[in-house]
Amino acid sequence: MKLDYNILWIDDTPKWVQSIEGSLKDHCDGLGFRLNIALERNGANIAEAIRNPELDLIIVDFQLPKVTGKELIETIRKKHVLIEIVFYSQSGNPKDKFETPPDGVYFTSREDAEERILAVIDLTLKKTQDINNIRGLVIAETIDIEAKLNEVLVHCFGDQGVLFRDRLLDPEFGLFDFGKKDKLLQGILKDRIKELNKKASDGNGTEKEAKILAALKELKSVYTLFPVEVIHPRNTMAHVEKQWDEHGQCILRSHLKGHDAIYVDHEWCMRARKNLIKHMDNLESILKTI
Repeated sequence: MKLDYNILWIDDTPKWVQSIEGSLKDHCDGLGFRLNIALERNGANIAEAIRNPELDLIIVDFQLPKVTGKELIETIRKKHVLIEIVFYSQSGNPKDKFETPPDGVYFTSREDAEERILAVIDLTLKKTQDINNIRGLVIAETIDIEAKLNEVLVHCFGDQGVLFRDRLLDPEFGLFDFGKKDKLLQGILKDRIKELNKKASDGNGTEKEAKILAALKELKSVYTLFPVEVIHPRNTMAHVEKQWDEHGQCILRSHLKGHDAIYVDHEWCMRARKNLIKHMDNLESILKTI
């Protein structure tokens, strides 16, 4: 799953799906996940679609043009795909379509489908609250973020970027760890903003440079939090052991000096996911702007 929540939705009325898609996206955004919906109108490609190992939820309408939702669900389960399924019908709750309802299928009417889908999303996301899952997520996502940071730094060095990547960023040489890369980009942003500010104050700046300056200031204000919101949690998660407090709540205590214990509850997980998404998007914007 990582930070994406992926839904396969089978319904031949895309306008209705779109009518509730915004609510589902807002809900996932609030929990620190990006919602991605793959819409299939008739289930013809179901065998291929369910091969996606990143799927988190399948939503199926009962009445489809060439096949019923019931038949699709039977096909899905015969292929041993055990992902949760929301099954709805415009004519009411379709639970009676099965003599024995299969495991992991949640039935609802189309009228109540949005509420039911939101509840199942919450149910599936509870899996990510597991200590090992959240630790793996933070470490995996920060690896991707560090790769994006490398890309930004290479871009900043222009014609010398490839040489910089091969000689300085290569982990074999060990010259730049995550923290040093961060400090380097912090300095580059500071210098670039200072350069554009001087041109503007001297009256030599162009309208395009003024827009770049405004954008970089905003991006830098977000990036200033990078050490606290990305590097520190990553380093903490990489060197922790599980302990329990007097109330039986699991905590992660770091072996590193200066790293406080982390109480991994719903709020911490939600905040961590949001921060990782925010900084990946911010680095992408820096790459396009600087």
